Amino acid sequence: MLSNHELKKNARAQLGGKIFANYWLYMVLCCLVLAAMQSLGSLMCGIVYFIITGPLQVGFARILLNRARNKGNVEIGHLFGNFSENFSDCCILGIMITLFTFLWSLLLIVPGIIRSYAYSMAYFIQQENPQKGWQDCIEDSMDMMKGHKGQLFLLDLSFIGWMLLGTLCCVVGIFFVIPYWQMARANFYLSLKESQKPPKFTPLTDDAENAESTPDSSSENSNSSGSGSDKTEYL
Repeated sequence: MLSNHELKKNARAQLGGKIFANYWLYMVLCCLVLAAMQSLGSLMCGIVYFIITGPLQVGFARILLNRARNKGNVEIGHLFGNFSENFSDCCILGIMITLFTFLWSLLLIVPGIIRSYAYSMAYFIQQENPQKGWQDCIEDSMDMMKGHKGQLFLLDLSFIGWMLLGTLCCVVGIFFVIPYWQMARANFYLSLKESQKPPKFTPLTDDAENAESTPDSSSENSNSSGSGSDKTEYL
């Protein structure tokens, strides 16, 4: 698992290294479109916001993962791809994450924050596994985040200074920070996923196979004596 410093370093490089690099500006545009769509949905009707959140967030996850893997240019159209592909699962996933986080927040703020981190990988999982239902995505995210919520929390915390600086720049600066923050989160997901892969099977060499297939003489003697004692015991 990469350190937070390495995750942020990778995120900057994937965005072009400079705040006005092409990839960085494209991601700013994506964030503006995403914010505008969600704001429009909340103004029209609260239920519209809940309906569009899931598909938009899964589409944004696709853009982030493509850039994190250096797969071509940033395509804003990917934001809307899930309105025609896998809409129902993405929609329900967004609704359930929002609902569960809200219900946990009713207990206290801290449980709600903890749950939001437990569900934080669900949109990435849905993007990579469109065949999975919303429940599987949430459960897989919870499993992935066991023991790793603290690192993601510290990663988010490291962007507070950038957010404050962006706020001072007529608030517009925040939209230049969000792509950096979200790219770091996408790298967190990829690094966490890689670290949790099962170890690869190493085939036995010919010498090892011969050693295993040829029993030790002492073990043969012990086995033969043991079998004799077993016979005596059953007589």
